[in-house]
Amino acid sequence: MRSSADADEHRLVEYLRQGAGIWSEMGAQADVLDPEGPVLVSAGSLLTDGVWLWRDDLA
Repeated sequence: MRSSADADEHRLVEYLRQGAGIWSEMGAQADVLDPEGPVLVSAGSLLTDGVWLWRDDLA
């Protein structure tokens, strides 16, 4: 984690949000970057761009 955002952060987040859903979970999970923070709903859902795979909460 960094104290400031990357210059292209908005583009990166938008790209991650545009992924195609391939697995959907209804459960709630702790944030892997902030385990003491609020619980995230559907965090275990998976998205892909056809090459890479990431959790829905990455964005």
